[in-house]
Amino acid sequence: MRCVLIALALLGCSSATTNETHSDAGVVVLQDPICQSIPDELASPCESDEDCVGHRCSRTYGHCVWPCASDCDCAQGYHCEAPACIGDP
Repeated sequence: MRCVLIALALLGCSSATTNETHSDAGVVVLQDPICQSIPDELASPCESDEDCVGHRCSRTYGHCVWPCASDCDCAQGYHCEAPACIGDP
């Protein structure tokens, strides 16, 4: 865990669960949250969360994070009821 925190500090990350980082140059870099699961081999390809119907899009893998393992795998307004992200009431 210490190595991850050091790497985050070097990257300019402000939070371990954010998907935005700000470099010293003011550039916003999108990345996957650390808590995010690895997409299943049958997961749909994606470019953004909007392509994933409630699930997050993994920018690292280019696929929707499916099945979900935690709320971190779900888009805003959704929560994980494995294997699917369900809309919040």
